[in-house]
Amino acid sequence: AEAARGQVEVLKGEIAEAQSQLQRAQAAEAQAELAGYHKLLDALPHPAWVRGRDGRLVWRNIAFAEALEPKDRKAPDPSTELFDRATLREAEEARVSSGLWSARAHATVGGERRPFQAFEVLRDGGAIGIALDLSESEALRTEKDRQNRAYKAA
Repeated sequence: AEAARGQVEVLKGEIAEAQSQLQRAQAAEAQAELAGYHKLLDALPHPAWVRGRDGRLVWRNIAFAEALEPKDRKAPDPSTELFDRATLREAEEARVSSGLWSARAHATVGGERRPFQAFEVLRDGGAIGIALDLSESEALRTEKDRQNRAYKAA
């Protein structure tokens, strides 16, 4: 009986060690997956971000940081937002009510006000978002409209 109890204790220890190794492996896999997503988002020319449970930025991609970079080339404060407070309130209200915010919003990038189509979705532990810069497509549309008016006038 004493030997059996000893074997049970050894097995309990081995099980606990196996569970601990599994948890470490799963955590490492999750970290690698997250790093892969960050790498993908960093490759995009569009600002992307992740918010924590409190709604504050916990990560932003390279395009986001570059969009905020002031002329003096100093790195922006990590808490600096892309959109103004009213837009951020609207985004938070939409996330809370439906889990999704999708809107046209403006932001100042390089001293110039630009239009964006922004998306932010609720996720476990916060939210994740992306903003597509519409400046180029708007410029093309404006030029097309100008050409159409010139054609009609001729």
